[in-house]
Amino acid sequence: MPGVALVLGAGGVVGGAWHAGLLAALAEAGWDARSADLIVGTSAGSGVGAMLRAGVSAGDLYARARGEPLSAPGARLFGDIGPVPPAPQGPTWRIPLASPPQPWHGRRCDRAATGRPL
Repeated sequence: MPGVALVLGAGGVVGGAWHAGLLAALAEAGWDARSADLIVGTSAGSGVGAMLRAGVSAGDLYARARGEPLSAPGARLFGDIGPVPPAPQGPTWRIPLASPPQPWHGRRCDRAATGRPL
């Protein structure tokens, strides 16, 4: 029996916002993503898929991504989660190096050069 599967990708905060906008547009066109027979996602898509299965509408996903008020059912489902935090601007972390990087001087570091696996 054929069904409808919704496959959502990754992308962090931007991916979640993109999914919210696309799903809201599909809802305006008449298709409710919550009616899909199967919803799968990776990274941001898994979070969006979980929210859809929990009953959050595409309109509420879109409103939350834009920082707008949610519907009454959406506000109940999101509860005390609060608004989406703003995305960080610029580099937010750096890995400190214990010592400065050492030059390689053209040495090869693979199995052909050492005769053993890495």
